[in-house]
Amino acid sequence: MKKSLILSALLLNSINLYAVEAGKFLYGVDYSNGSGEVKETTKTSDKTNSFDSTSTSLKIAYTLEDANRFVFSYEMMEKEFTDKSFKWYGKNKPELVFYNFDWQFTYPMESFSPYWTIGLATITLKDSASYLADGEDLEGVSFNYGAGLLYNLSSNIELELAYNCKSIGWENVGTTNTTETVSKLDQIEIGVNFIY
Repeated sequence: MKKSLILSALLLNSINLYAVEAGKFLYGVDYSNGSGEVKETTKTSDKTNSFDSTSTSLKIAYTLEDANRFVFSYEMMEKEFTDKSFKWYGKNKPELVFYNFDWQFTYPMESFSPYWTIGLATITLKDSASYLADGEDLEGVSFNYGAGLLYNLSSNIELELAYNCKSIGWENVGTTNTTETVSKLDQIEIGVNFIY
């Protein structure tokens, strides 16, 4: 019993030692590769096109008392459709902008900290306005979820590896034959965070 108490105390001490201090801000940059599909549905057709993606993200996070984090990131993505002849709003390689708002549930350990995350994002398909009646770029909303691992390189630098998923719903387009569009995306992400 005594040994168990000592072991528990040591474990708790190591968790407190390596957890990022509450109230700290983190600034980071991430790079990710992914793949997914876009499905467009109308009254008369149902089309699905697959794509690969690359993304770069700039982010800022705030650490809470329980070591969890609120993370905001600005993500710039380029998709490339597998079918080279397919053009989505005029482009085979469309560019998208994501504003991600995620809640990160972190479990600090001695050097590595696993976590899972859930959140939402607003999305804009760049340079699509000329193809739409309202003259504005296509917009959507994403439900984000995933898991990852943080590695404490030093007291103010950590490395990050994550697997993220995005389930995206786009605004409907058209009136008489409305196009409903949904996307899904899986990403592998690597990054570095700076703690201040």
